[in-house]
Amino acid sequence: YFDILDTLSESKDTLQAALAKLHTDLKVGEELNHVLVVVDAKIYPVLQAIKHEDPDTYSWLIPFPGDFHLLMNYQKVLMKIYWDAGLKQIAEASGFRGETLASLEHCSNFTNTSNFLFQVWEALFQHMYLEWQHSTPQPSNTSPSMTQLDNFQAFLDKKAAEDDNWKFWGDFVMKNCLPYILLHSLPVD
Repeated sequence: YFDILDTLSESKDTLQAALAKLHTDLKVGEELNHVLVVVDAKIYPVLQAIKHEDPDTYSWLIPFPGDFHLLMNYQKVLMKIYWDAGLKQIAEASGFRGETLASLEHCSNFTNTSNFLFQVWEALFQHMYLEWQHSTPQPSNTSPSMTQLDNFQAFLDKKAAEDDNWKFWGDFVMKNCLPYILLHSLPVD
């Protein structure tokens, strides 16, 4: 954290004063040229407006939405893409009904939707991994090596080339949901 201020955080004047202090304390222009400022959803548009109104003064400023807000927006995109393509059916088969099912679709309960995505991702990954193990003789050592990971990816690529469902869900597991899982799992300081 930069500082703790006893002022209204969404105030343009407060933010401009904080940015001026940040600019001075970090010696912007002398020791560094840009500063990434991570903020919440209320402050982000105010910083964007400040930067837009005076781009020369704030050319060093890079406003960035905080990780929770990234996850919340990412979650909505995942659910929009994959909900009608199979996540809804998985949720229904898992016993979700009514309001809970609707809250998953609309991402209105961040924790429940995250848990659902984690569980679906894990189940699909485990299924794909077990399919690979059954189709490929595995070495006796149990710790994964880079060669094994490359072989697993090659297996997924082969299955994706043969079957559109494998391609679709392989992309979910390895390309689209995996970054969500990893970002969600990062430690918070």
